[in-house]
Amino acid sequence: MIGLASAEELQGMVLEQGTDIPLSVVVQCGETLGRSDIDGHFLITGACESLWFISPNHYPAEVSIADFNQNHVAVLQAKMSQEKIIIEEERLPTHSQTYSLLSEDLERTPGGFDDPIRLLQSLPGLVATREYGRNAGELLLRGAPSSESKVFIDGIEVPYLYHFDQYASVLPTSIVDSVIVYPSNFGATYGDAVGGVVALESKEADTEKSHIMVQGNLIMAGVQYSKPLETGVLSISGRRSFADLYESSNEQYSLWPTFSDYIARYDHYTVAGHHLRFTALGAMDRYGRYVLDVDELDPYERSTNPNLELKRRYDGGVFRWDWRTPTYRLKTSVAFLRDDWSAAIESNQQKRIDNYSWLRHESVMLFAEKGELSIGFDQRLGRISESVQTTTGYPEISVEAPWLARGENLEQDLWQWRSGGWIEPRFNLGTWRLITGFRGQAAPLMKQYSLDPRLQVFFRNDRTAWSMAGGLYHQTPPSFFETVDVQAKSSQLSTGWEIFSETQKLGVDIWVRDTKNKIIPQVAADPLLGTEQAAGGEVFYQLSIGEGLVSRTAVSSVNSWLLYQDEYNRSIYHQPFSINTQISWSNDRWMMGLRYRYSLGLPTIEPEDAVYQANSDVYTAIWEDFPTGQMPDYQKWDAQIARIWKHKDWNLKVYCETWYVPSQSNYLYPIYNYNYMEKQLVVGPSFVPLLGFSVQR
Repeated sequence: MIGLASAEELQGMVLEQGTDIPLSVVVQCGETLGRSDIDGHFLITGACESLWFISPNHYPAEVSIADFNQNHVAVLQAKMSQEKIIIEEERLPTHSQTYSLLSEDLERTPGGFDDPIRLLQSLPGLVATREYGRNAGELLLRGAPSSESKVFIDGIEVPYLYHFDQYASVLPTSIVDSVIVYPSNFGATYGDAVGGVVALESKEADTEKSHIMVQGNLIMAGVQYSKPLETGVLSISGRRSFADLYESSNEQYSLWPTFSDYIARYDHYTVAGHHLRFTALGAMDRYGRYVLDVDELDPYERSTNPNLELKRRYDGGVFRWDWRTPTYRLKTSVAFLRDDWSAAIESNQQKRIDNYSWLRHESVMLFAEKGELSIGFDQRLGRISESVQTTTGYPEISVEAPWLARGENLEQDLWQWRSGGWIEPRFNLGTWRLITGFRGQAAPLMKQYSLDPRLQVFFRNDRTAWSMAGGLYHQTPPSFFETVDVQAKSSQLSTGWEIFSETQKLGVDIWVRDTKNKIIPQVAADPLLGTEQAAGGEVFYQLSIGEGLVSRTAVSSVNSWLLYQDEYNRSIYHQPFSINTQISWSNDRWMMGLRYRYSLGLPTIEPEDAVYQANSDVYTAIWEDFPTGQMPDYQKWDAQIARIWKHKDWNLKVYCETWYVPSQSNYLYPIYNYNYMEKQLVVGPSFVPLLGFSVQR
C-alpha cells in the first residue's frame, strides 16, 4: 500500500481490454501528469488517492492507490471505433432518411478534384448541377434551395461550405471524418430549416503520435500538422490557392480568383472523461471579373464591360465540450463568427457584415436497451450591417452580389435572434424503434413562434430495414429577403425500404413536401410568396466485391411545383430524373475510380421584354416570374488514378483526376444581347485534368 503522506514512485503498464495491446495514454496522480510510453509502461511520482488513465479512444479508468501494486497492469476498455459507431447509428438511427460519406468514401471516389466534400452532390436526393454553372456549389436537397437548408461543421452553423460556391470546401478533407446529409424529415434535434441539413464531423485527434501532411496540385497547396501534448493535442491546418501568383488577369478576370482557409485546434482531455476542444477557423474568397461575357462583345463594348470586384471571408472561434459515460452523453458548442461580404462595380458598392454567436447543447440519457431521451436547445444571435450604394442594377451578378444586383440603395442595421429547443424520446422495441419529439422554434424580435411535432418509425432485422417519418417544419426568412416577415411552414412525409447483405444494398426512398409562405426569388424585383408542392424519390444500389472494389448507383427524381395566384409553375429546381453511377478499386498501392452522371436540364427564367433607358443608353430586362426555358441535359465523366508509396511511417500519394463533358452537354448558362432579344449558351471547359500529390507521416 502507498500512503498519502509522501510522494512515491508508481510504475506499471497500460493495456487495452480484450486485445492486450500496449497503450500510450495520459497518467494522472493528483496534480502530477505523466504518460505511458509506446510499450505501455509508465513511471510517475506523486501523492494521491487514485491514479487516472486517460485516452480519447478509451473510457477513462481509475485505480485506487489502496489496490495498486508496483508493476501494476491497468486495463482500459476501448470506445467504439468510428466504423463501429457508424454501424451502431445505422442500427439505432435518430433521423429518418440519411445519406453519408465516410472518410474512405471521400478519398476513393472520383470527381472530388482533391476536395472530395464536393462529392456531396453525388449523393441520392441532391439536384444535379453543372460544374462552373451559376448554381454549381448549391446544395439543393430534394429541390429545396440552399437558403432553406443548414450546414454544420462540428455542430456549428457556418456561412458557406464551398469557396466560390463551387470549387473547394472550406474544410480540408484530410481532417473530415464523415459527411452526413439529412435531405428532409430530420428529427427534432435540428430546426429553422424547411429543406435539409448537412453535418460534417472532423476526425478525433491522435493522442499517441505526431502527424504532418503536405499536399498540393496545380491550383492550391496546404499543410496539416498535429502534435500530442501532456493532456491534449494541438492541430493546425492551412491552404491557399496560388494560380494568382503566376497569372494576375485575363480577358474574363481582372483579378485572378484567390481563396484560402485555416483551422487551429486544441483538444484537451480530463480524468473524468471530458473532452474540451478550442478551435479557430476561417476562409477567404476574392476575385475580379468582367460582368458580361467577353466573347460576345465588340472591342468598344469590351472597353466598357463592368468590372465586378468581390471579396468574402469569415473568421470565428469555437469551444466544444463533449462528455460521455455508459448512461449519459453531453455535447455543447459555443461559437462567435464574423461573415464579411463586399462587392463593387466602379462606384457602386455592396457591403454586408454579419457578426453572430452560436450556442448548441444536447443531453442524451441512455436507458440500457430500452432507448434514450434527447433534450437540447440552440440559439443564433447576430447583428447584420448592410450598405448598398448604387445607381443601376446588374441582374447578371444576382448570385454573387444579390443586393447590388437589385440596383436599390440600402442602409440598415438588423439584429437577428433565432432560438429553438427540443425533447425527443426514443424507444427501442425489439426490431422496432419509435422516435417522437417536439421542437419549439422562436424568432423573438420578429414575434414569430412555432411548435413542430415529429414522428419517426424504424424497423430493422438482419436483412431488411424500413422507415417512415412525418413532421412539421418552420423557418425564419433569411435576412437578405428584407420584405418577407413571415415564417415558411412545411409539412413533410417520407418512407424508405432497404434490403442488404454483406456485399450488397438496395434501397428505395419516397418523399412528399408541402411548403407554405415559400420565398420565390425574382431576378430584379422583390420576392414573391407562394406554396411549393414537391414529391420525389431515390433508388440506390451498392455492391462490394472483395476488399477493394465498390460500385454505387443512385437514381433521383425531384418534382417541384410552385402555386401562386391559383396557377402552378415549375420550380427552377424541378429535375424529374438524374442518375449517378461510380466504381472504385483500391489496394495498398493503387486507387482507381470512374464516375458517370446524367441529369435533365434545370428550368431557366427568361426575359419577357426590355425597356430602353435613354439616360444611360442601355436596355433593362423585364424578367419572367417563373421559368419557361430549360437548359440542355447534362452529362459528365470523372476518372481518377493514384499511386501510393509507403516507407516506414511516410506515405506518398501522386494522383491524376480528370473530367470530360460531351459537347452536347457542355453549356453553363444563357447570356443575352444588348436588348435581350437574342440568347446564347455559354460553353464550359470540356476536358479538365488535375495533377497533385500528398505526403504524410
